[in-house]
Amino acid sequence: MKHVKALTGKALMTAALLFLVLSIANGVSVWSVLGLTIIIGVISYPLGDLVLLPRVKSLFAAAADAGLVFVIVLIAGTVLSFSGPLLLAAAVSAVLMGIAEYMFHFYLGTHVLFSSNRVKTDM
Repeated sequence: MKHVKALTGKALMTAALLFLVLSIANGVSVWSVLGLTIIIGVISYPLGDLVLLPRVKSLFAAAADAGLVFVIVLIAGTVLSFSGPLLLAAAVSAVLMGIAEYMFHFYLGTHVLFSSNRVKTDM
């Protein structure tokens, strides 16, 4: 149940940030934002948050999540022909998600991951 709560929180956080950057600022459809949210969650939660985060510092894991968001938004923008400056939208999405992920890692370290998988939250 703790993973369901964490994944739901991550999905809401991702959807909100992508909606702000992509839908409001660049006119991307809500359905595209929801699709990107699912893709990002399916890739980044098991690989980034459950595998990478316990092994490296939180800042590095957040940077990896930001890089993943940058690449996914760039690919999706190319495939779906987003209007507006695609590179800027991908960069802003990545930076905001990196900051949000860094804070999300504190929640994971205190509520989700086992004590044997200590999260390295120092910089």
